[in-house]
Order: sequence, then C-alpha cells, then structure tokens
Amino acid sequence: MKFHFKNYPHYVPPSTYEDVIASMVDRLKQQEGIISIFQMGSVLHPGISDIDMLVVLKENVAFRLNPLEGLTKTERYLFVHPLLCATKTDFFEAQQFTFYRNWRLLWGEQFSAREDELSKEEIECVQTQTALEYLISNFINLTILRIHRIINVRGLLLNMKAILYDLKLLGVSSGALYELLEKLIEWRDQWFEIQPHTKVLGEWIDECYKELGVFLKTVLDTQPFYLPEWGTLHITKNVTLVPAEHFFCKHQGIVLPAFLGSLGKKYFKIQRRLNKVLLHLPIQKGGAPPILARKFDLEYKMVQFNLDKPFLTLRSTLNFLRKIHSRST
Repeated sequence: MKFHFKNYPHYVPPSTYEDVIASMVDRLKQQEGIISIFQMGSVLHPGISDIDMLVVLKENVAFRLNPLEGLTKTERYLFVHPLLCATKTDFFEAQQFTFYRNWRLLWGEQFSAREDELSKEEIECVQTQTALEYLISNFINLTILRIHRIINVRGLLLNMKAILYDLKLLGVSSGALYELLEKLIEWRDQWFEIQPHTKVLGEWIDECYKELGVFLKTVLDTQPFYLPEWGTLHITKNVTLVPAEHFFCKHQGIVLPAFLGSLGKKYFKIQRRLNKVLLHLPIQKGGAPPILARKFDLEYKMVQFNLDKPFLTLRSTLNFLRKIHSRST
C-alpha cells in the first residue's frame, strides 16, 4: 500500500519549549478559577515531542478562554492538542485509574500523591481495561490512516510510542508488536540525524497494523473488555463498535486516490462519508466490575464538566462515554 507523507517534524530547541510553557502559564494564571497548572511528562525529543498540560479548575467555574487561540505558529506546533482539564476532586480521584504520576507543577497548589486504595486484583483489572481502551483506539486510528493513506509523520511518532506503555500494563515486554514499537523508538531517537526511507516507514505501518490486530485478537480472547453499557455503539460518524464473539475489523466503502489529498479538509470529509469501519469486539455482556463502574462514572463526570470548556478530558481516546450515557438517559 502506497502512502503519502506529510508534517515531518523539525527541530525545536529545548529553550523554546520552556519559553512557550512559561508564556502559556502566564496566560492561564490570569484567569479566575484556576487552582493549579501541571505539565505531563517531559520533552525527550525536541521537535518531535509536544507539550501536554493540565489545568485544575474550581468546581462549577465558567471558563471561556480557549488557551490555543491566538498562538504563534511555533506555539501551535508545540501544542498538538488542547490542554487537559479536571476539578481538584476529580484529578485527585483520577490518579487511582491513570497509573501515571509524572506531573510537574508549573503554577499554583501542589497536590501530594494519593495513596493507592485499590487491591491488587482491582489494579490489574483497571490496568487491563485501560490498556485495551488505548490499544483499540490506536487500532481504529491506524485503520482510518490506512484508508486515507496520508500519514502525519510527527503524529505517528507521537501516538505509536505510547503503545509500549499499554503493552507494559498488560505485562508484555517481547514479541513482534513490541519489537516493531522499539524500532519506532530507535527512529525517534535519531530522527534528525537519519530517517527511514518512506518505503520502509510505509512497510512498518502495514506490519504494525497487522501485528496490533493479531495482538488484540489474542488478548481479547482471554482478557475481558467492558463498556459502560453493552450494545452496538457509533463512536464517530463512520466508526462503529459491534459486540461479537471474536475481534475483527471490517471496512466498507470506496477509498479515494491519495493524490486527491490536495483538496485538504474536503478530502478527509469525503473519505469519512464514503467509508465505514465496523470493529467487532468481544464486549462483556454482564455488568462491569465495581472498580470499572467507578472508573466509568468518574470519566463521565469529567466529560460532562468539560462539555462547555475548550479542554480535553483526562481519559482514554476511545470516545464512548458521552454517547452511551446520553443514549441511556
């Protein structure tokens, strides 16, 4: 399969990251209702890495400023997606479910890390569910990417690296998929010195897609996967989750030639209209374990809090919560 590649990353000095972060903090801290501002992670690959920030807001606060509006070209390059947001109570509670503690306080109140209250069995349950949500989400993204056949190179380098973390949550540290992701990390580490040929990168995408599908089929045959409610679910206009005995993906539609990508957003809009993806999943029909019910309720609460705000919610990118709850109410 032939791909067209765009948005190759360019080097940005670490000092520029710090300046952009400081500028964003200065902009945010002038707004009412902000308790704290955190940076998530660090800049390991300047020019490839993006900036992940989270804003902790007071309860019931109205927040109208879009932090990404009016940014310079360089600032917008470093902020790939909107900032995250949560209330203090929800952020504190979410630490039970994220397994991620690398929060760097940039401004405001510091929170001490919450002591784990979950049992070993509950932790394993949440780890499995979390990893599967992200892996399924990435499989959907790769499926759509292969339909469009237009590759955002920097986006690929950013998103696929995170799959290694999901594999580790499942206790996986070897195998074909793991080795492919390690190869991607190797490319990232030396990207501005030497890069893989587009043919090699295209072959890697196809191979990774195949191995991720094989991996998910194997894992989902043995590990339970839950949604807040059982049933067919349209998570986007052209992607549907379908309860099934085994994992498999079905694509329906007509793929436009990639050279029509010059049409810009119109090309992707037409592609979405012409193509449907049906992802069949062995979703557990019984009620979710109590710890996952807590997780779903918290994430739904955070989604509702952010509905009228220009922020992302601290949860996986598998967009099922709002739709399921709105359907059941």
